[in-house]
Amino acid sequence: MEKNIPPVNVDIVPYGDDLVETHREFCSKVWPGKKRRREDDYNRWKFRGPEKGDVNGLLLAVSGKKVLGQLGLIPVTVILNRKEKKSQWACDLMVDPGFRKSGIGNKLFAHAFERDMMTIGNNPSPKADALMLKAGFKKIRAAE
Repeated sequence: MEKNIPPVNVDIVPYGDDLVETHREFCSKVWPGKKRRREDDYNRWKFRGPEKGDVNGLLLAVSGKKVLGQLGLIPVTVILNRKEKKSQWACDLMVDPGFRKSGIGNKLFAHAFERDMMTIGNNPSPKADALMLKAGFKKIRAAE
């Protein structure tokens, strides 16, 4: 059973030029078999960012100069009651294993929820599902 660890002081910032190397180190640790996640070009493409500068679709939890967590937010349009609604799809949440249960995931989601749009997600695992519900997501059912 995982224990709660004390809260960690992190800043939530967008992925950017000054964080490429530390993000690469983070990805090597948490996704050792997925080299593409370490590539700057891939992250800029996936999260709809510019070639240089900040990528607002990839939030990083940073302590000092070290990335401890990330949350991807891909812009999407949802049609709800025949109206288009600006939204973001939350994906690729990951927290450094040594800092899980410290509130970093909740801080990333809280920052995402501050944006003036609907946030949608899926439940890729029971742990992710529990965290998303705790963070404020609501389960909905698709129309049949």
